[in-house]
Amino acid sequence: MLEGVKDVTVALSGGADSVTLLSVMLKIRDEFNFTLSAAHLNHCLRGEEADRDERFVRELCQRLNVPLFCEKADVKAFAKDNSMSIELAARQVRYAFLERVSKGVIATAHNANDNFETVLHNMARGTGIVGLCGIRPRRDRFIRPLIEVGREAIERYCAEEGLSFCTDSTNSDESYTRNRIRHSIVPQMVSVNSGAVKNVTQMSETLREDASFLEIEAEKHFKGAKENGGLSVEALCGMHPSMAKRCILKLFEEGSGRVLERQHVNAVYDALKSEKCRLSVIGDMTAEIKNGVLRFVPSKPQKITETVPNELPFLYEGIKVSVISGKDFQNLLKINSLLLNNAADYDKLCGVLKLRGRLAGDRITLVKRNCTKSFKKLLNESGLDGQTRDGLLVAADDMGVVWLEGFGVDRRVAVSENTQNVLIFEAVED
Repeated sequence: MLEGVKDVTVALSGGADSVTLLSVMLKIRDEFNFTLSAAHLNHCLRGEEADRDERFVRELCQRLNVPLFCEKADVKAFAKDNSMSIELAARQVRYAFLERVSKGVIATAHNANDNFETVLHNMARGTGIVGLCGIRPRRDRFIRPLIEVGREAIERYCAEEGLSFCTDSTNSDESYTRNRIRHSIVPQMVSVNSGAVKNVTQMSETLREDASFLEIEAEKHFKGAKENGGLSVEALCGMHPSMAKRCILKLFEEGSGRVLERQHVNAVYDALKSEKCRLSVIGDMTAEIKNGVLRFVPSKPQKITETVPNELPFLYEGIKVSVISGKDFQNLLKINSLLLNNAADYDKLCGVLKLRGRLAGDRITLVKRNCTKSFKKLLNESGLDGQTRDGLLVAADDMGVVWLEGFGVDRRVAVSENTQNVLIFEAVED
């Protein structure tokens, strides 16, 4: 990991792992002839405890005469602004900080237990060989010198060296998935085999070798199958499924810079026998099979222009909008109770009724829910792909959203026992 390295920055949280890492790097600094620094990011998530960790790290580096890069970041605000979890936001902000302040390689204190927990987490989510490879010892500028060292050995080292460290109280909070794995699953695995952590470390190392070989072979197959901006379907069908699916993954990543989910890879692979096919995969990308070539091309989202119904009933984009009496509506409900989800109190509308596509900032309070959500969050939770989202019809008045196709009406215009006239949104066949 340190061959040819001239500068090392230790990611120093103040915990036992990173304090051990800093101690070890200090001991071997002269032997390997590199300059050493440390970096600490206060995520501002744990109040006084986070400030305590920062003070500890500053005092430690001052005592050891190690240069320290130290900053604060409002991770909670970053997570909110980017609609992501606190854990993911913290990771992104932290890694960006480390890469910005470091001149050389960045040493993180991931250990064998961290690798074990990562492998178990990946297994629970469903993974292939890459997920079982766990945490790589080296990735780009990042190195993990303690990746084969178990947590027990690290704690023993701290005791023997008389090293003090900070304890993160959130490590015991089992609302975090990794903590549940650490405190509940790992001990059970170790009770089955005391060498479980070491054995998984060895498994990950072996699988990384296998994955490397398969990647080399996939690259050869990928280059051999290239044709007219895509991949030859005949060549893909002649490969082992493992190779063909790897080539599909590489084609998508090459064109979009993103990773295609396993379910979509399988769907594209199953479609290879089709002479002609268009299959929506991720949001704005579609798999297209044409003239014997598989390509990933940008989807053409349905453009919905805003329109104002002159009179009702009104048919637009496969949706019939009509008004019936409250009495007739109650009779219809006895036959089809699902109508209630797509029915609004016509007399509660404010101003002009418009039919349109979704707009930035659209929000809705669904009748069956107790909170208002942005369309962005609601659609992210739904798992709908981008092309389907862009094709959703929205009804709105001067006060805002009235109805969202596939989701229902806003509570503001919900039908009640006193409703005299009911506005119904109904999907009809072409």
